[in-house]
Amino acid sequence: MSTRSCLIATALVSAGSIIYASTQNVCQIHRLCETPPAFQRMVHQPRRFTKWGFWTSPLPPSSGPVAVDDLARALFTATPYKLELILTQVEQDPAHFKIEPGNRLGNMLVLLRPSEDQAVFEYKAPPDFDWVLYLGINRVSDEAEIGFVDWSRSTLQHVGERVYTPWLLQAACAKLRNHDANPK
Repeated sequence: MSTRSCLIATALVSAGSIIYASTQNVCQIHRLCETPPAFQRMVHQPRRFTKWGFWTSPLPPSSGPVAVDDLARALFTATPYKLELILTQVEQDPAHFKIEPGNRLGNMLVLLRPSEDQAVFEYKAPPDFDWVLYLGINRVSDEAEIGFVDWSRSTLQHVGERVYTPWLLQAACAKLRNHDANPK
């Protein structure tokens, strides 16, 4: 395992118990048929190994609709993602990152925008990280959605699936809530 992998694993595992308690508003979806079609297509990609997780969290009540761009910016500027930005030495300000296919923030690449309310990101990094992140806004239930599809069999996959991804969603929604409470 590389130094980078060890740092990430140590940070995530040590924070895991604290984080798990703070994700009470995050609901895990266990049946693939209950996820959006764009996410289902990612899971059904022909790969030799696929592990997935999908979570939802209520969007904060606000004066207007939240866009998936707002959710992505909140996620990339939230505390849980800062370690990734530091380790990859990203010079770009994540607050100004444009969620358009082909744009990159560190190891995270915007793959596609299936709709105005959805974005799909790909993450690849040595030694064996290969996963996709789905972000969406469900307008019917007024929830933020995050999905994680891992094709890598990485040693950190279970930490990402069970701890890091729901933590990212909770942090992004909290950041959106704080922004609504303290508008500029």
